[in-house]
Amino acid sequence: MSAALLDRWDSLKAHADRLQATSLADLALQPDRARTFSSRLGNFHFVFARQRVDQAVLEALLALAQESSVQQRLQALMNGEHVNTTEARAALHSALRFGGARLARRRLPPARQH
Repeated sequence: MSAALLDRWDSLKAHADRLQATSLADLALQPDRARTFSSRLGNFHFVFARQRVDQAVLEALLALAQESSVQQRLQALMNGEHVNTTEARAALHSALRFGGARLARRRLPPARQH
């Protein structure tokens, strides 16, 4: 793990420690909290308003995701690239979930037997 990535994790841990004693009831009193800490992605609606999260935490999470190349790794997963290093094959979970079971069976070699 790179030093920059470790720094991102340390930052996130510091925010978690800072907010540990904060009551959710106090956070709920913040104006527009439900709107500020919710988001839609397709059919999914994510609500973080009932969690110990503030703007600094969201920024730390986004920085960690960027440093970890989450977007590129997700794209590689969705493209069927070899991201499953333990089995040396593509992880085509997305093909199985989105109606591509036949494609997944064609592209996936059998799992190694231990």
